[in-house]
This record gives sequence, C-alpha cells and structure tokens, in this order.
Amino acid sequence: MHAPVESGAYDPERWMDVQAFVPQPNHHSRLPDRISKPQAMTTICSALRLLGATEREIAVWRHVADITERQAWHTDDRSPVNWKRQCDMAREMDIGERQFRRIEARLAGFGVLARTTADNGYRGRRSGQAYGAPISCGLSIEPALANFRAFAGIVEEAALAEEARQEKALEARTARRRVGLLVATLKDIEMRHWAKGRLEELDVTVRPPCPRVAEFDALALWIAALVELEAAIREALAPCPHQEPEAPSSLQPAETPPDDAEIARSGVGGNSGSVENVKFQRDMSGAPDIEVRSHIQPESTWKCIQDENAKAPEAQRHQRRKRQEGIAEMTMEDLQNLASDDMALWLDTLGDWQDALPHVLRELGINVSAWHDACEAMGPPLAFLALVIIDRNRFHPKTPVLNPGGALRAFTARARAGGLDLARSVAGIRDRERKGLQPKGPDRPPRPS
Repeated sequence: MHAPVESGAYDPERWMDVQAFVPQPNHHSRLPDRISKPQAMTTICSALRLLGATEREIAVWRHVADITERQAWHTDDRSPVNWKRQCDMAREMDIGERQFRRIEARLAGFGVLARTTADNGYRGRRSGQAYGAPISCGLSIEPALANFRAFAGIVEEAALAEEARQEKALEARTARRRVGLLVATLKDIEMRHWAKGRLEELDVTVRPPCPRVAEFDALALWIAALVELEAAIREALAPCPHQEPEAPSSLQPAETPPDDAEIARSGVGGNSGSVENVKFQRDMSGAPDIEVRSHIQPESTWKCIQDENAKAPEAQRHQRRKRQEGIAEMTMEDLQNLASDDMALWLDTLGDWQDALPHVLRELGINVSAWHDACEAMGPPLAFLALVIIDRNRFHPKTPVLNPGGALRAFTARARAGGLDLARSVAGIRDRERKGLQPKGPDRPPRPS
C-alpha cells in the first residue's frame, strides 16, 4: 500500500500521499461536512490496518482520538488535541509508559498523530491563555485530518481490490467445478484416468489451500492451469481430421462411382445433397452451438424435469409439463421483465446472466457455496432463475423474502426432493404484477409538490 512519507510540513500538492509531519501553530484542517467523527475514526483505523499497524497501536490511537473535542474535527480555527497525561492514558490502556511512548512514535510515523507537548512534557493550555481558549499542547490529531483523503483513498482501493478478488474466487471455483464435471463425463476409461490424475495434481500443486481467502494472483494462476487442462481434454475429445482416401492400386479395380438414382436413395454424397443436408441440420438440430452459451433452459435440465414428472400422477404430470414448457421458452427479455429493477439493470448492462451472476450474488448477500449447491441440484440456468424469483419476491406484498441465501438453500432442498416448481412461482409473480400488488423495487417517497 501507500507507505507514509516524512515531511517537515504538510504539502497540499501531495494530498494523495500519507505525510508524517508536525503541524505548525496556524495549520488547521477539517473533515468534510458529510463525514462525522466516528466515521472518520473508522476509516482511519481501517487505513492503519492496511498500512501495517498492529491492533494495539490502532486501539491506542482510537483511545487518544476519542477523547478530543468533537467540534474541533469540523472547524478551521483549531485542531483536535488530547491533553491527558501520558501516564494516565497508559494506565487506562493497561500498558507501560515506555510502551505507550513507543506507540506514540509509531503512530506519528503513520501520519495520524503529532506530539506537540512543551519541552517539559506539559499538556494543556499554554501559560497566559484565557479559559476556553483552544488547547494546543498535547497529542495533536491534525495529521490524521490532513491525511484523511489519502486514508479514504487507501481504504477505497483496498475495497475494490477485495471485490475483484472475490469475483476471481467465484470464477476459480466455477472453473474447478466445470472441469470436474467434464472429467466425470468422459467415457473412455484411460482418458478419464489421465484427466482425473491431472486434475488431482493441480489440486495439490496449484490450488490455494483455501480459495475463499486466497490472493488474486494465486487464484489467477489456478484458473489458468484449469483452463489449460480443459483445453487439453477438449482437444483430445475432438474428432480426427478427415483423411482423403488412398488412390486405388493398379492391381485393384477402381470402384464404379454411384449413379444419380443411387445417390438419391442413399441420401449421401453429391454436392447438392450434402449442402441441403447441412442446412437442414443447422436449422433444425437441437444441439447447442459450441461458441454460444447455453439457453436459460438447456436440454439437460429439461430432461431432469421430465424424469421428475414421470414420478408424479398423470394429471399433475400434464400440468407441470405445460408450466415447464413456458419456462423452457423464456428469453433474456422475459428474464428482464420478470426481474426486479436492480437485477434487470445488471442484465441489460452486461447482456448475459452469467456475467451478471457475481454482481447479483454480492447484492443479495448469497454465499458462493449456496450457489454451487443450487447448480448441482437444478442446473445453472434454473438456479439463476431461482435467483431472479428470490430477488423479485423481496418485494412480495404479504411474505417478502428477508434472507435470500436461506431462500436459495430452501429451493435447493426442494429441488433435490423433487418438489420444486419454479413455473408456479413465475406465474404467481406475473399474476400479482398484473393486479398491481408486487412492485419491481422498493417504494419511493412521493415527490414534493
């Protein structure tokens, strides 16, 4: 992070650098009006922790700053100064005076404190000052106020880095699960044994001990290794390139080419028949394109729903099939119309539900493990549809969802038990929306007339 720099006096042109200095008598800083003293203390303590200060040092600074005058943090005519004796504060913190003095020097080096006592160590008002005059002898918090913008920048930069790290952790765990499923679906025993061995080797050598708290670079290295293994497996699964038939030997008679009637009967061969067949397959085949992400309701998920329907009575199976057909035909526009205003904004901005997934999980406060459990129970497309339903039902007129993570785990348990019917939830949301009972966001206060 940004290490503090020593300076004789505060330099306003270097306001983004944390400067350790002794303030001049006429130098006074103040907090922005929107920032209160407790908020500023919390921000500065977070910055000290990022700069390498110990918890005891942070506790000492908080104790010193807490005793200062609150109004002095927002005025231009004086600075907040703690005038209590060093021995008293050391006793209150249950540490020795020498240790307290060493901590004072460390905090001064971090740019949050300045020792402005008299030569004899006196703290309080100077001789000749009237009662009520600003106290200038003691431990001044002026450096912390002057460096507040730099401290806020350090905290904001760390928050953005942590957000990027969490998204990278989600990406890494998703890649690991994707490669694991790919290895499990290999039919060739030797290839599956080889791929499983490579994956286990990556788990031992490259995978971080705890991906949830791993650093960004370690997660990126793990993702690169997983992607490389996935590419090697898919390359091994790719069919061999078409080889031209060898020229007939002079000792063997050449085969007689088939006539037009035989080509028409067999349906293969010939330029015209091949082109028409390829066009028909491209237009009518239900297989997804390799370069296109899966639909919100893929064929595998639809097959699971059909197997689940087979266990129900005929009448219920027919009704559920009708409802699931409506879900299978949902498009991205249907998702945006069903979702709340916040989620619809993410879908419209990013254009793909898989890109919007990390932001949705963070906004709803849902753990990544709950998302992976839902994917294993119902598949990623239906799991995201469950997220859309849960997010929209936060504004349910009678029973709003208060714990999205718990609701997703309840959906997962119901899916594993075979009783999940998202089509009914979708129909209920649409019915309440037609009646004007379920909004797409929180109620906004009326505009003043």
